[in-house]
Amino acid sequence: MCGACGRAVARDAWSPQLSSARARWQAARVLDAFLRETGHPARVTSTGAAWSVGGATGRTVLAQTATQLWDAVRAVREVPEERLEQLAACARSPEARALVDAARGGGASSDAGCA
Repeated sequence: MCGACGRAVARDAWSPQLSSARARWQAARVLDAFLRETGHPARVTSTGAAWSVGGATGRTVLAQTATQLWDAVRAVREVPEERLEQLAACARSPEARALVDAARGGGASSDAGCA
């Protein structure tokens, strides 16, 4: 429950790393660039307290957690594991590492193979 506004707030293991507006913005920027680069049709933007995930059909889903974010992206189209490895290889910021870990369901990210 949010102490400021009284609404229910969803949380997952990555919420502490992605709770600020800046962290959500950075995560959206990283994930959207990755999706565009790999030809994925989902588009991600940050909102005040969540992410907005849109697809080619115009349908938009709000996600409050990194788990919900990946579920929404995968609902548009699955992300191949080898593409996810590309993101993992260059995940340098805490937000990018949290995204990779969330996509993997909690596995540790590494920066092996990233120039």
